[in-house]
Amino acid sequence: VTGDLSLNGTSKTITVSVEHVGDGKNQRGQDLTGFHTTFTLDRSEFGMNYGVVEGGGGVGKIVDVIISVEGIKK
Repeated sequence: VTGDLSLNGTSKTITVSVEHVGDGKNQRGQDLTGFHTTFTLDRSEFGMNYGVVEGGGGVGKIVDVIISVEGIKK
């Protein structure tokens, strides 16, 4: 999936691999589907430099992002 990620007033086009994790039904019998992705990003590319210390410590410059989505069919 390719799209624009906006953080801290800065937008960048990113591409991530998305995994379809399954389909099912909830307690009300509605159809569900789920997707999941993980990716890393450099916080400084979005102007987030607070706490970044070269050589470790503080807040990480490179962070892992995990997104899981569950949708209900309408």
